[in-house]
Amino acid sequence: VRMDKSVSELAKEFGVDAKEIADWRLQLQNAAMNTFTGESKPAPRVLDNNPYGPNFAHLPLQAQVKLAIRASGEVDRSAGAIVLHIGASEANTGPVEVPLMEDLTAHLASKLNSSDHAGLAGSSSIVIYVSLIKSISDLQAVARRIHHHAEHFIDTSGHPEYVLSPPGIAFHPLDGKTADELLNTASNRAREIQSQVITLRRAG
Repeated sequence: VRMDKSVSELAKEFGVDAKEIADWRLQLQNAAMNTFTGESKPAPRVLDNNPYGPNFAHLPLQAQVKLAIRASGEVDRSAGAIVLHIGASEANTGPVEVPLMEDLTAHLASKLNSSDHAGLAGSSSIVIYVSLIKSISDLQAVARRIHHHAEHFIDTSGHPEYVLSPPGIAFHPLDGKTADELLNTASNRAREIQSQVITLRRAG
């Protein structure tokens, strides 16, 4: 269905009802989408022989990420990392509880596609490796969606003493070529944002 003509023009050209043309165009647009947009459900993004699946569970995470990056590249897609830092509020300066971090990680993992991975990255950070994305904009959209889910989880889990900072992201290969490089870049960016947020709050 051509996109450079109006629905009425196409209906006349093909001799069909305008509603059918509109439905076809919508189906094509939906099929072309391959990223998270707002709070809408993400289009399926699945790697063949998923590196994060049971067949590769025996491998170190770095090796799994390497396989996911390679598989993404084979279908002209890329990969990236997202890091979330959870910190204590001014009323509570203690470390973040381990059960909370584990539950939050599991919750975020349930919101991802099977070709993505969520895991702990230290005592107060979560890293999410994302596969099969087209651009930095795609990665940013995933980060916004994940941040929303994390924020809601913390708000409803009875832990108001913890603060979730905006996410840091890293896009392959621009920001790193390995799992560790992507993690470090995303983590550093998350900490920079966290520091800026704290400074603004104190100034306010």
